[in-house]
Amino acid sequence: MVILNAYAGVGFTGDQPARLAKPGAREAIVQQFLDCEIALLKARSIDDVMSALQIARPFNQVAEFRKILFP
Repeated sequence: MVILNAYAGVGFTGDQPARLAKPGAREAIVQQFLDCEIALLKARSIDDVMSALQIARPFNQVAEFRKILFP
């Protein structure tokens, strides 16, 4: 957990984007990583994997990522 907190910048006090300056914003990123892991472990199909990845970081180019991850 310490590594995830460090990666997400929990406790960082320098200049940062407004969306990350709110209390708990960086902790929410860590929680999204953990939720993504749980969903990936339960994934039974390519669609499940793609949905799980969206938990950690939403992205719009689902079809493009799908081609890259599952050629």
